[in-house]
Amino acid sequence: MIAVEVDEAKRNDMIRSAFKIHQDEVGHVPLHQQALAWGVSAKTVGKVWQRPFNDVDLRYVIMK
Repeated sequence: MIAVEVDEAKRNDMIRSAFKIHQDEVGHVPLHQQALAWGVSAKTVGKVWQRPFNDVDLRYVIMK
């Protein structure tokens, strides 16, 4: 099992093998991909990160 394999090379081979099986035999169809488009005012100081949950963490936003 990948989760308990301590040899990094063996673990990486197991992961590659799992991804190969998924690519060749299973695959998947994404049902939804949220389009995120944000605008930030020039009055904003610092960085505003676009987060994957479609919200703004206001702890890091400072307004002039």
